[in-house]
Amino acid sequence: MINNTTIDGLKEVEKLTPDYIYCQKYILTKVKLLRLLTVLTLHNLLKNKPLQIVNKVLTMNKTLYDAL
Repeated sequence: MINNTTIDGLKEVEKLTPDYIYCQKYILTKVKLLRLLTVLTLHNLLKNKPLQIVNKVLTMNKTLYDAL
C-alpha cells in the first residue's frame, strides 16, 4: 500500500541519489536496447544466412557488452 509517507520517502531518496537512479535507468535502457537488437539480428540472419547466426550474435553481444 502506497501512502503519502512512502511517496515523500521516495522523493527524498531521489533528491539524495539522482546520479545513482539515473545510472540505473541508463543501464536498464541499454539492456533493453541490446535485447531488441539481438532479436532483430537473429530475425535478419534467419532470413538470410542461418549458418552464420551463432558467430554473428556472439560477436555482436560481446562487443555491445564490452561497450556497456
